[in-house]
Amino acid sequence: MTNNSNSADGKVIYYDTLIKVSSKAKAFRIWEFSKDLNLTGINRKGFLELLKQHGFYRRKTPNGSFETVHIKNGVIRYVNKDDIINHLRDYIENENGAYRVYHSKNKEDSFKLIEIAQFINLFLKQYHLLINDSFLVLLELDNRQVLKDTPTESHLLFKNIVITITRDGFTKTRYDELEDVLIFESQIIDVDFDFEEDWRNTPFPIFIQNICNNDTNRKNVLSSAIGYLLHGYNDPAISQAVILYDEELTDINTPKGGTGKGIIGQALSKVRRGFVQLDGKKLNLDSPFLFQRIKEDTRIIFIDDVSKRFDVDMLNSMLTEGISIEEKFRKPIHINKTNMPRFLITSNIILPFDGTTRTRRQYIVELSNYYSNNQQHGVNQPIIAEHGKRFFSEEWTSTEWNGFYTFILKTIQYYLRNGLIKQQELNMKKNWLVQKIGKQLFGYFEGLEIEDGQEYVMKELLEDLRTDGTVDDNYSQRLLSDNIKAYLSCKGISFTFKKGKLLIS
Repeated sequence: MTNNSNSADGKVIYYDTLIKVSSKAKAFRIWEFSKDLNLTGINRKGFLELLKQHGFYRRKTPNGSFETVHIKNGVIRYVNKDDIINHLRDYIENENGAYRVYHSKNKEDSFKLIEIAQFINLFLKQYHLLINDSFLVLLELDNRQVLKDTPTESHLLFKNIVITITRDGFTKTRYDELEDVLIFESQIIDVDFDFEEDWRNTPFPIFIQNICNNDTNRKNVLSSAIGYLLHGYNDPAISQAVILYDEELTDINTPKGGTGKGIIGQALSKVRRGFVQLDGKKLNLDSPFLFQRIKEDTRIIFIDDVSKRFDVDMLNSMLTEGISIEEKFRKPIHINKTNMPRFLITSNIILPFDGTTRTRRQYIVELSNYYSNNQQHGVNQPIIAEHGKRFFSEEWTSTEWNGFYTFILKTIQYYLRNGLIKQQELNMKKNWLVQKIGKQLFGYFEGLEIEDGQEYVMKELLEDLRTDGTVDDNYSQRLLSDNIKAYLSCKGISFTFKKGKLLIS
């Protein structure tokens, strides 16, 4: 609020100079006064102007819906009605002094004194008439461009600097050098950054070496996966979900975990604040509000530790067609395939992977048991035992944080140079078999000397398995047939099956 005129006595309003809004009232900024100089209401036009002055706008998302945002110094933040109420209440409360309201400059013999408390009380009484969905649609539409990744470059925004990554290197840009472009608050990493020359010897790159079993090819696979997840440009033709598995063979009833899959998710959350984590065990795939937390600025969806009922084909559909989002009490919106966030999934069970579509849409990375082995040998907190500090905590020094972010920048550059490189197949298919048919039966099949022309009678094979205790008496011949078919198919062994007999061909 500003003075209607200057006065040595403080803030002054002259009624006869105000804008007429009705036969009974005139307006000063957002406030309406009656002819008898009483404060009577909030002026809608003035209120819209104030919202604009304070940076409140509407923006159309790529999906066609509209969101209310607050823009300050080129930074966009999504807001709700509570944010607007609190912002304006603070603004009004911070006004100093009262207002003297006169009829005119020529009649300064009488006036009304309006205290700040009166403005506050009126706002608290009437804000619900203005800060609501039907009124906020009148906010001015902001159409300015937002800084985005492209097929050939990516951006990481730190508190002190913007780093642009290309296949050829890195470019630093100050915020005051950015022209005609806005950025989302969720894009800004809340740390100051400087390149760390000795980044390879900081904790996170060493952790990556460990979970890749110190194998260069495996490290490159994981680096390209991390770079892909962090690159903000989406080409639906090559979209894939990155799935992290344990390399070690585990039974479906006794999955171990502890290899560091979750730490990869934590790492991504420290880079892209447009990051949504979902609990895979509690995920209700039938809920219409499954993805209600996804917004325009969401860049990564991390589904942690999915259960065996997770529908991997639903994921394939989202990667190729986009995703529909429903929020309670709001109209559904659709994120089209070109604006889809990346998906990172961790699982202690092997998800279905057969078929061309599943193969094309799953980028599988297997992690070594370096840290889980330590747990099995009595080390309860292997990360602290190995590195001396909790990852991503206040225990890290600036050198360790800079080493982490330098490594992250290198992974994005590696992806821009090489794309998602071909994975090295390790134990994933074996693990799937173990989890499908059981560890004992898998071991039994592995012990068979299977050669072309061999014939197995299922009834006899089942009797042998029951006799040596591999299966119990309730184990059926049909189940045995299904499991040996799965085993041979996974191993790429040709066979024919007829009338309870299996012939290796």
